[in-house]
Amino acid sequence: MAAFRLRNSALHRASVIVACVAGVAGILVAAAAGGARLRHYPVASWHLPTTGSTETADEEPADAPTPVARPAPTVTLSVDGKFSWAFLDRATGTVYSSENATTTSYTESMVKAWLAADSLSRSAAAGRQPNLNLIVPMILDSDDNAAETIYLNNGADATIRRMIQTCHLANTTIRSYWWSLTMMSARDAVQLGKCIADGTAAGPQWTNWLLDEMRKVRGEGRFGIIDGVNSATAATLAIKNGWTLHVDDGKWHVNCLAIDNDWVLAVMLTYPGGRGLGYGASACASVAKQVLGPKQVVVPPGG
Repeated sequence: MAAFRLRNSALHRASVIVACVAGVAGILVAAAAGGARLRHYPVASWHLPTTGSTETADEEPADAPTPVARPAPTVTLSVDGKFSWAFLDRATGTVYSSENATTTSYTESMVKAWLAADSLSRSAAAGRQPNLNLIVPMILDSDDNAAETIYLNNGADATIRRMIQTCHLANTTIRSYWWSLTMMSARDAVQLGKCIADGTAAGPQWTNWLLDEMRKVRGEGRFGIIDGVNSATAATLAIKNGWTLHVDDGKWHVNCLAIDNDWVLAVMLTYPGGRGLGYGASACASVAKQVLGPKQVVVPPGG
């Protein structure tokens, strides 16, 4: 019998999905930074095609400046439970992470970002209008009923399978007919974020629209990484979090995913239910502050 779980004080169950088209995988390279051992994953970059180029056959394309790798971040955080994180520098394709960034946890509502992307790309391929009446509330308000319908329309397990294949996820597994119990690592979460950001997931027609909707996330789901950055960054940050209190193990499963123009950050936590959602939200914000450094962190009013 399936375990009962509470999400935002409501009974929460989900089903299955399908996957999309092509992504990027990481190669682990160990590195050390200020006493914290990190892993680096060089990742190939992919860009949406541009139009209206003024370049002619006689012109030599200008050499693009070589991206400069940012200093490897150090994260020091004490959590009453388990947590992992991964950070993708989109300019260099390097991934920095905690040592346990390949361990997995339930995605919860974080996977809704993929469900939306898959629905949008499949609709575009079929030449039909996607059901925005379902996609919008699923992203903005994390509506579970809308997610369930989209998940089933996308083929349930098939949509998760497409996610794994399209985005080249290495540590993600399917829980049949239960989208929220998809198991994913923090490393795969940033790969999913990149897959969405670079247009691989939703396709060229809908990628910017989806990212814009993710910037508008509101209500209880607007927390975490977005609280650990300055107001200018927060205004353009695309997010999709997941949060569920599981009755079977009495623990919160909280995930934070944020996509910036320059980076992708994911934090995944599991901790005792008595701590509340705010505990995980604060941990996500703390990781963001430490990873992004003083230029990105929140500046207090008048400070």
